[in-house]
Amino acid sequence: MKKVCVAYLTFLAILVLTIESGQSSFEFDDALNQLLPCVKFVTGLGGNTPSDECCNGVRTVASSITTTDDKRAACTFLQSTSAASPLLKTDKVTSLINQCGPSLAFVIAKDVNCETII
Repeated sequence: MKKVCVAYLTFLAILVLTIESGQSSFEFDDALNQLLPCVKFVTGLGGNTPSDECCNGVRTVASSITTTDDKRAACTFLQSTSAASPLLKTDKVTSLINQCGPSLAFVIAKDVNCETII
């Protein structure tokens, strides 16, 4: 439980510190609230299948990413969160996107340059 708490706090801290300026309408606080049910899954503590609540949150966040600036902000948010927390498993994050069904206009990977997304 302590590891999940640390992952959540890291996730929250990164969310608050990640790009809040610019022209994006991507809402970091809303994304955090929608993705909280996914913490156990993306840390490897929640089995091999994300919960329905988690997938609903993923789909809600994905549907809010409509402009180029939104895509860049979401990419940076997801990339920073994945890179900064050793408890978040990149393969689980990718699996989450695939299992929950939304399509994203970018790949979640540490070597993607989010500023080049159009």
